[in-house]
Amino acid sequence: MNKLLERQLQKYLGGLFPDDDRLTKLLTAVSESYDHYEKDRKLIERSIELSSKEMIDLNLELKCEKEELKRAHKELKTLFENINEVLFSVDMNAYKLIQISEGCEKIYGYSTKEFFDEVNLWEKVVHPEDIRILKQQVSDLREGKQIVNQYRIIHKDNSIRWIENKIIPTIDVTGKLIRMDGVTNDITDRKNAELELEKSFSVIEATLESTADGILVVDSNGSIVRYNKKFLELWKMPEEIASSGDDAKAIAFVLDQLLDPHEFAKKVKNLYDNIGEIVLDYVHFKDGRVFERYSQPQVINGMFVGRVWSFRDVT
Repeated sequence: MNKLLERQLQKYLGGLFPDDDRLTKLLTAVSESYDHYEKDRKLIERSIELSSKEMIDLNLELKCEKEELKRAHKELKTLFENINEVLFSVDMNAYKLIQISEGCEKIYGYSTKEFFDEVNLWEKVVHPEDIRILKQQVSDLREGKQIVNQYRIIHKDNSIRWIENKIIPTIDVTGKLIRMDGVTNDITDRKNAELELEKSFSVIEATLESTADGILVVDSNGSIVRYNKKFLELWKMPEEIASSGDDAKAIAFVLDQLLDPHEFAKKVKNLYDNIGEIVLDYVHFKDGRVFERYSQPQVINGMFVGRVWSFRDVT
């Protein structure tokens, strides 16, 4: 019998237990039920205790994750607001900006508020001569193509700037363009440098083509990188040979024209093996022509990058 029940009976009955069998069975049943209750109560208390600990641990974990998310969000917000590039997203259904980073003011001269207030501002800043590029951009995006393009814009201060866009489209299940996300860079300095370089190459090209000498430029790997029309004319060489970049093929082509092809090939090999050597000599042809040949190494910033050959008909 349950000890607690037994003590209670002793207290109230003076330790005299009735002989009634039915009462004994009742007391036994009550005792057993109480024992089960005690066991269940202890299990429940233990479960509650464990659950409480788990809830505390889970709550602590969630709190840590929340702090980590807040920190990451703060870092991303700082990055988003301070990068030089412009990050943007456009809802193509509503045809409006979803977001645009603070860098827009540096590149375009307009603030984020101005871009949000005037829905077509990002189109209006495009240089009139380059608006066709913007139209092609939208057309390509509608086909689901990721694009990279460059065009001019008119800054708020009326200066002309060059930008480069990299844009990724989002297409829904029906094939409709619903969003575009991209990044814009100001490439004005780079573009101006490229234009200056093109101008310089144009001057060099004009100079090469205006000289009476045949010019050939070969890099340190033995590949033809530049030649003029006079070179092709002097050596009666098809342009496809020179344009192939294969110097060995060009040498093989001219050997049949020479009085001493072996000496010519030997001299060329010697110059390629001795990169610092300069030569001025003559090349004699079977048809009686004589070329003055001049060759010197091409050096940039103290580094050998190739060799320049100059040929002049001095027959």
